[in-house]
Amino acid sequence: MGAHPAVLLVHDGELSDLGRVLMGLGVEVHERVGPPTPAEGARSWDLVIGTPGRLIDLDAAPGRAASRIAALSADTRTARAMLARSGVRLVVRLPAHPVALRLLVLHALYRGPERRRQRRVAIGAAVRIRTGLRRRPALLVDLSLRGCRLLVGEEIAKGRRLSLQLPGSLTGGRPLVLGAVAARVLEPDPRMPGTASVVAFFRSVSARTSRRLAEILTLHASGPAVCEAGAGRTLFDPGAWSSAPAPEAPPAAAAAVPSPREPAATDPVHALGLEAARVLIGRDLSSGGMRVDRHPELGLGAEVRLALHLGVQPAPLVVRARVERDEGEQGLALAFHDLGAGERSELERTLALLPMVEMPDSGEELGGLVVSEILGGVRAGAAP
Repeated sequence: MGAHPAVLLVHDGELSDLGRVLMGLGVEVHERVGPPTPAEGARSWDLVIGTPGRLIDLDAAPGRAASRIAALSADTRTARAMLARSGVRLVVRLPAHPVALRLLVLHALYRGPERRRQRRVAIGAAVRIRTGLRRRPALLVDLSLRGCRLLVGEEIAKGRRLSLQLPGSLTGGRPLVLGAVAARVLEPDPRMPGTASVVAFFRSVSARTSRRLAEILTLHASGPAVCEAGAGRTLFDPGAWSSAPAPEAPPAAAAAVPSPREPAATDPVHALGLEAARVLIGRDLSSGGMRVDRHPELGLGAEVRLALHLGVQPAPLVVRARVERDEGEQGLALAFHDLGAGERSELERTLALLPMVEMPDSGEELGGLVVSEILGGVRAGAAP
């Protein structure tokens, strides 16, 4: 975790309790009650937390946030759809326990040796796509193991199947063709008339293709590709690439940024980084186990004690878990063992009440998340 990451909390008064949680983290916190100012919209934040409406206000601004978390008390289909269009993938349904919120924020800010499950890199290179029998040029804005974002000259209908053709100059070897489906069609950018932005998910990716994609991501991890000279300026405008720097706020607007709350002197950023490194975000939780992102302390067969923060319960549930399977980019499968009947019952009761959820690009389905901490390793055969 870098020195004093910058966090923006934007709401209409309903997230004051969360503001008090952030104050104790030793990070630079800016809290805005009401609409974000132009200066706040132009700044690049390490993390933005806010209500759905205020996050959507920021969506049209030129600034960027490495991570965004939406906090809401009423979960509706309309709110999910709006958040999905704004690129928000993590939702906290209030109320949630302050300890779990604190750990979630630490995890969102942490930039340690482990990587997120779906790494996305900026590309910005000319490619070709095919829909039916028709081939057309496109700009590959960014790429991940799961999908990509494209700029095209004509809009592609949501749900339409397509194939993405990556040239050898981009893959660092043989060309690669990927089947995909248009999952989301974004609002046109007024700076680029005559273009459409499409988010596409890959279909039926084999293990071999997944390895090739991982190699391509590594190849471009240090920076975006460069379009060849002579590319059409309307479609291939570098100003529209996801890697383009955010415009600087005018000097007059800088005074509108609120004064940051002072970091806690007794909670150094270095110590927060050590704590954040032991936070795990669990997916697909069941009474038998869960799946987590890859972590440097967890290898196949490793056994650890975990504190699971469930709902608004004041005390975490401490369990013993073993790494049963390494599922590659999908993470690690942990199996709980030596659970008592009461502990299993508590887990099963909590499954439908997890306050933190992960939202896919469609915004239709929500997958529950559980915040947990690694308390330490255990020896084989030791008591939990």
